[in-house]
Amino acid sequence: MKLNLLFEPLKALARKMKAPDVLWNPETKSGRTFQPPLIEMEIGMSELLSLERRGPKGLFTRNGQTVVLYIKACSLSQEEILLHPEKGPKYHLLDCKTIKEMTAANRLERYVISNTRKGLFKVACPGATKEIDISLKVCKNCLSLLFPSLSRQKRNELAQTFDLAAFLNDSDTSFARLPQRRETTPVDPDYTANWQALSLRHREASGWRCSSCGVDLSPPWLRHLLHVHHKNGNRSDNSPQNLEPLCIVCHSQTPYHGHVKVPAQARREIESRRRSGRWAGEDELH
Repeated sequence: MKLNLLFEPLKALARKMKAPDVLWNPETKSGRTFQPPLIEMEIGMSELLSLERRGPKGLFTRNGQTVVLYIKACSLSQEEILLHPEKGPKYHLLDCKTIKEMTAANRLERYVISNTRKGLFKVACPGATKEIDISLKVCKNCLSLLFPSLSRQKRNELAQTFDLAAFLNDSDTSFARLPQRRETTPVDPDYTANWQALSLRHREASGWRCSSCGVDLSPPWLRHLLHVHHKNGNRSDNSPQNLEPLCIVCHSQTPYHGHVKVPAQARREIESRRRSGRWAGEDELH
């Protein structure tokens, strides 16, 4: 069967990209997958998407879904995020490495659903009296899946200029699961007002024992070394199934808790009590 192949539109696009000329022989069967050259000039988002659309099956077609996910409860102060929005939370377009890890760690509920198309997101900062609208950056792990052939440098550059509206005009987002809260749901980045009383009751109910390593911290001078951990990362969710008593050492080793600092003396005390087998319920003199 004779085929009439028109290559002029393809050649025109290649010239626009400043790609080198390549001689193509239809009889040649190299078995190699064609990799488009890296783009060295600024092109529109729609053109980039049309060139790079090689992601997982169904990536751009999930019931016309156009929501994005992000963490609304920001750990930065309002002043800091206004000065350095790039340090703030990132918004997500699909089940990237970050979303999968957070889902596996039962922390998906830290995220909220947003329908924004402008890239402006409501964030709640610690100590602030009201939420603010801020321009957040796209997740680079999402870009790695969307544009797998781009170099790290190019992805970093794209993350700074990514046009969310243009992307949503041309493509859908894709998530296996969605959190329950929406962007309009009030979120408190601080602990609830009754947290101290709740924490005390939960630690007392545990017998002042770490649920992970079992160390007994019931002596009054050691009780401050027992924390109460929010399993899903949502400080406003004080349901019993979301709370877990952990010694400060185990708490610091929990995923996403590298910020918990353990004083050397506290670490020595806990490790000593672990070795000596001083568990909850045993009497001990100071």
